[in-house]
Amino acid sequence: MNRLLHWLSLVAIAISFVACNNEEVDVPRFQYDANGRCYLPNVKQISHAEFLQYAEGNGWNHVSTYEINPDGSVQETDYYEGLDGGGPEDFYFMQDHYSYRYFNCEFGEAFLTYDYQYKLGNLIGNNTMDGTFYTKFQVLSINENELQVVKHLAYRAGENARDIYGLVTFSKMTDEELESYRRAYESYIGQLPPVE
Repeated sequence: MNRLLHWLSLVAIAISFVACNNEEVDVPRFQYDANGRCYLPNVKQISHAEFLQYAEGNGWNHVSTYEINPDGSVQETDYYEGLDGGGPEDFYFMQDHYSYRYFNCEFGEAFLTYDYQYKLGNLIGNNTMDGTFYTKFQVLSINENELQVVKHLAYRAGENARDIYGLVTFSKMTDEELESYRRAYESYIGQLPPVE
């Protein structure tokens, strides 16, 4: 009888240990709102001035992108691993607009520039034609070397159609990398707007 109680106690401890661990693992870090937009709740607030202190006039190279699942968990394989037809983007931020470089199978290296607004919750985006705010990024952290964001990646069609978001990490470009970015941008579009 004592052996049976001993084994039952061990089983109960093991079950409670697994249950506790599952609670920690299964609690989603990220959430989706009613419109299917992904964000990190209770993110540490970063003012626009703080963001610009590190971002303005600097380039940011893509390091990694991990897709955020509908339950808020993050996949373990880089989103771009094995992806054909496109790739990650590198960014250059100014006070109220940003440019980015992307690669495309059809066109090769290309650049685009967009105006943006910076809103509460560390949101970077702009107003759409219908007046709603389209979030391109939610800034999670930034310092002199690294930028981490939640970023809209794509729209996945099909039976479980939804917007795809990723946890994206960028590293600050070196002076040489930034100069190379500027030269490529200028030959593609024209001169980068000056930092004010």
